[in-house]
Amino acid sequence: MPVIPINDQVFPNLVSGNTKIEWDFGLMYAIQMTASFIRIDADQIQWYDYGRFHASPLWTPFACEPARNAFCSIVEDETPASVLVFPSGNVDMPTDVTKLDLPREVKRFFEKIGGLQCNSKTSNRMLSYTDTRYEISMCDLVDGKIEVVLSKNILYIRQNKADVFVTVLLSLLSLYLFVKTCEHFIQLSHGKRLGFAHGSVTVPFLVALSTAIKLISTESVLIIAEETTLQQILCAYTLIHTSIAIQSNLRKPHVKHEKTDFSSDRGGTAIGTLIAAQVLLSLELNQTIDSPFLSIYVCLFGLRNFLKFLNLIRLHYNSKTLQTSAKVKKTLETIADVVVFVCLMVIGMRVSADSGTDYGSAVGSVLLISMLSGALAHSITTLYITPPPS
Repeated sequence: MPVIPINDQVFPNLVSGNTKIEWDFGLMYAIQMTASFIRIDADQIQWYDYGRFHASPLWTPFACEPARNAFCSIVEDETPASVLVFPSGNVDMPTDVTKLDLPREVKRFFEKIGGLQCNSKTSNRMLSYTDTRYEISMCDLVDGKIEVVLSKNILYIRQNKADVFVTVLLSLLSLYLFVKTCEHFIQLSHGKRLGFAHGSVTVPFLVALSTAIKLISTESVLIIAEETTLQQILCAYTLIHTSIAIQSNLRKPHVKHEKTDFSSDRGGTAIGTLIAAQVLLSLELNQTIDSPFLSIYVCLFGLRNFLKFLNLIRLHYNSKTLQTSAKVKKTLETIADVVVFVCLMVIGMRVSADSGTDYGSAVGSVLLISMLSGALAHSITTLYITPPPS
């Protein structure tokens, strides 16, 4: 998605590089006129041409009217009090904080997060003896850890404090799952597949289960409704596949390594669930599907999809030992994988693209890489499973 970085060391106005953000003309004025919604935090300004804003209960909505030399102005019908949001000129502050005239809902929001938290000594706000209006500025983003979203003259605000321990834990877990994914691909390149392992099956199950519980008990931290839909699809996909694998292992344990002769109806979904679990973790870490690793995840998922499709057509349907029920099961697994792959491209890559042209080229590249690498993987594995001529 398009992004303008913000310098979080410069106060009180929003500054990109050495240029102050202006709202009444130029690029930001055009963005406000055309974007579906705009998000601002301490690091960047993001705007979205695709997708609908997910107004979860984690956000507090305020009516915010267009204002001169500012992002917008929070107003209330009952009182004349207002709050100017990110003014591009001077940012004033009453010398006596008790004289601040805040709209009722704004006052309630700040009380809920522990009061006004713009306490930086370098906030560069000008003290005024006559102005009683509060003006949200850069120090509210940095010190108060708030972020805002403007959608159709409604300003949504929430406090978003990052938990360092959770961030480190999710990062290490993502790295662990990526290593397990690489192990599966290495074995696949040697004509083998890994048997059941808790690291490849149970861990993704727990990741999806914890995400599902969080979605049910609280709310998704994602801000785009389509991303929330993708998160739910990935949760269901991972939970179903890993549950089947765990149940199958309880009935009959897998061997450590087995030849990929495709005569068995077991296995074949670990790579997909590992990648789906990593995307779920990425959504939690970045609070968006847009990440540098998205294209890698989609390419690996597409590689496995195309390989499974070739195996299904060339080997499974022609197998004399594979029962009809097993063929039906593998067909349903392949269909489920294709649905998830399409969702990753249609939702995930569309949200992360800067433009329609960028999205089209990214999808074309992913499809080409997936087909070529899947065909190569199929030819390699076929060398191992094809008996030598007598």
